[in-house]
Amino acid sequence: ILTEFFHIYEDESLSPYIYGLELPSLALCALISETDEIHFLAATQSVTSENQIHLLTYNDENSELDKFVYSHPAGEVWDITASPFNRDLIATIHSHLEGGRQKFSA
Repeated sequence: ILTEFFHIYEDESLSPYIYGLELPSLALCALISETDEIHFLAATQSVTSENQIHLLTYNDENSELDKFVYSHPAGEVWDITASPFNRDLIATIHSHLEGGRQKFSA
């Protein structure tokens, strides 16, 4: 299980960047289609709250971490992946409750 934060180390002698999520998370991936900047996607997993996908961008020139949060109303995210060719294309494996049963979708 991923903890609710992760670290980006620019250099071992420097302090890490810490980014916290409001909800638990099991899904994290890098956007490898982007070569100019460092991008990560982190998705939340909650049965009771609306889930989110966080786009995190680390700029190593000015040592800043920017975020953009997308809503993921389809359900709790179990896995996330990004296209290696198109930064605008991602896929999730997610679940939601339907008739008291957990239903998975992609």
